[in-house]
Amino acid sequence: MVKRRFPAIFYGLPYSQEQYDSATKSLEGISSFPEEQISLKEQKVISTNMKQLMAAHFFLISNKTHPFKHKIGWLTLYILGCCILLINILLMKPFFNLGEGILGTSLLFFAFLTVPFFRYVTFNYNAVVKDLVKQNIAQMKGWLYDYKPSHNKAKILNSQYPTIFSGDVIVGVDDEFIGMKKVDHKNYYFKSGVYEFKLKRRSGKKNKYITKHIHYIIINLNKKLNVNFLLTPEIAGGFFSNFNSKELQLESQEFNTLFKFDYQGKRSEKKAEIIKNLSPAVQLKLIKLAKRKAILKILFSEEKIVFAFKDKLIYNLNTNAYRYSGIKPNDVKSVEKEIDDIIQLSVSIIKYLD
Repeated sequence: MVKRRFPAIFYGLPYSQEQYDSATKSLEGISSFPEEQISLKEQKVISTNMKQLMAAHFFLISNKTHPFKHKIGWLTLYILGCCILLINILLMKPFFNLGEGILGTSLLFFAFLTVPFFRYVTFNYNAVVKDLVKQNIAQMKGWLYDYKPSHNKAKILNSQYPTIFSGDVIVGVDDEFIGMKKVDHKNYYFKSGVYEFKLKRRSGKKNKYITKHIHYIIINLNKKLNVNFLLTPEIAGGFFSNFNSKELQLESQEFNTLFKFDYQGKRSEKKAEIIKNLSPAVQLKLIKLAKRKAILKILFSEEKIVFAFKDKLIYNLNTNAYRYSGIKPNDVKSVEKEIDDIIQLSVSIIKYLD
């Protein structure tokens, strides 16, 4: 790889060319997907990202103490810099009092800087471990996994599905899986990821931004639908409720309680098509999905169905970057179940539409 000017401890995960080559070899069986599902250019970029992440895995295996040394190395520089600044301030005679003036302010400033510094370094390595677990699952299932955040992907989602992907500030897409599920001898291609955005809230005279996440699954249909409509859970005071009036009533009273419809056009023209697509079997699956994970919206479009869930997938992992000896099998098992259950349940709904 690139020749480095400083000792390895000052770099996050400085894997070698040999480790990158080993990563390339271990990912030789990586799946390729039809270009109508994902462009060859994008597949190549994701493949490179996966190799880099795998190379980081090989580096951690060979250098178990590196994360700790990296943290200590930067902490030493940080303390040294603070001492130099502090000495300069102490030499300023008018501000010799520790509690007042520039010195007091500076000490407080240093204290505030220390907390986010530690948090940032720790979060970095924890994020790598989570990414390694998810990439391991993608490998086992023959999927692609892109751990690198992408602002451009978020902008595309926002332009394609504005009723679902919105926000005052678009941050990006993270943790994207691209894969295929086979149901009843049919292939269903999907994308799953986390859309991050910020909402602006007025707080006194200032604007405050709140970060939000949407975990999404977009599944390609093999047969086009004749109608576009949106399903949204009805929530009153935090609980599902059927207090709102309904234009469409289906066979399942529980489904009618959980969901409301949103569509454009005349009710007389759309009703028959919506009811046709939401068969009793689909209703039961959607009820099960709503009980399994908090749904924000489900968009039925002509060629795709978009499932949007509240928040991102959160995992409590036993794998520790500071004592790394490979990914813990129980981490893979628990995360795989969470991801696979949601995707499997979502795809199983599609088979009733094709």
